[in-house]
Amino acid sequence: MLYLRHTETGAITEQCNVTNLSHKGAAAARELGEQLKRLQIPFSSVLSSPVCRVQETAKLLDLGDVELSDDLAQVPKPPVTDLYAARMRQLARVPKLGTNTMLVSHMHAGVPRYQTVDLEFGEIIVFRPEGNGVTKAVSRVLADNWQALSAAKPGSK
Repeated sequence: MLYLRHTETGAITEQCNVTNLSHKGAAAARELGEQLKRLQIPFSSVLSSPVCRVQETAKLLDLGDVELSDDLAQVPKPPVTDLYAARMRQLARVPKLGTNTMLVSHMHAGVPRYQTVDLEFGEIIVFRPEGNGVTKAVSRVLADNWQALSAAKPGSK
């Protein structure tokens, strides 16, 4: 289970037919997708917040069809009223055997503090769902570090 904060924003609009990412953010999303493919990380699903900049990041990764989820939104939208609980529910879902799920969302403020998800643009937290609604964060990888991981993988170019 990978939880990604969208890449760098440009002009933010409510219209998804224009880019909401900077040139650097769009390039970073495409590059991140390429690095994940080089690492041969299999994805069975890609879920995205409905916010335009997040949808755009998810699509530019090119890891599969993107499904929108209010559980990953920045602001609660009925029927989702507790975003922390909704996020944790998504993070605890066990993906199909031998695959991963990519969740593309936001940095989230939280009260109490443990509910905060504080990430850099393009940073990923890797979670391990353990079943029974429990998940554990096992690693954090900055966007720039995926290239180093890809280069270190035996047989990669």
